Amino acid sequence: MQKQERMERLLEKANSLPLCPGVYIMKNSQGKVIYVGKSRKLKSRVSQYFQNSEKNLKTMRMVSLVEDFDYIVCRTEIEALSLENNLIKRHAPKYNIRLKDSKSYPYIKVTGEEYPRILFTRSRQNDRAKYYGPYTGTATVFSILSLLHKEFGIPSCKRRFPRDIGKERPCIYYQMKQCCGLCTGDISGEEYAEMIRAATEILRGNTAKVRHAL
Repeated sequence: MQKQERMERLLEKANSLPLCPGVYIMKNSQGKVIYVGKSRKLKSRVSQYFQNSEKNLKTMRMVSLVEDFDYIVCRTEIEALSLENNLIKRHAPKYNIRLKDSKSYPYIKVTGEEYPRILFTRSRQNDRAKYYGPYTGTATVFSILSLLHKEFGIPSCKRRFPRDIGKERPCIYYQMKQCCGLCTGDISGEEYAEMIRAATEILRGNTAKVRHAL
């Protein structure tokens, strides 16, 4: 009977949540955080945990330990994604297996080298690089990277510049006109820096400025 009353109490609380993006924080009877999640619609997502619907064993076990939960409303799903990530790293909840191993959401990294590269990464480090994200999935990141590499001709190879300028023949992407051919030495540092500036404007959301320039 106590279990049923607990579930009814939690469901009633969940049904009072707003239908907006946010993060929910599940706690056990000792007040310890055991799970952190995010949703585009808090009410819909959280109420599912306490309904008599089919769940996998891991979820059923987690729900059986939930005594209460908190929630934080966010303006956007991306904001919720970032907050969820930070809270998981802070509390290391038992049932957040997906991110407990320090695996994180994907970012796009613009390195701080003399000739910057634009890369996929899952970790933000204390370096000279600029990070954009987090993104909701790797497919989104690779789609953006492909667009930037093709449209601006930014190299996607493993060569390091200026060390490798003029050392090898250009790759097939240069022949397909999908790379500026920085390795040929025909592109000046100023020209390449302008390409990187345009790409970072796209990453910052300033697309109108770049469209005008193009």
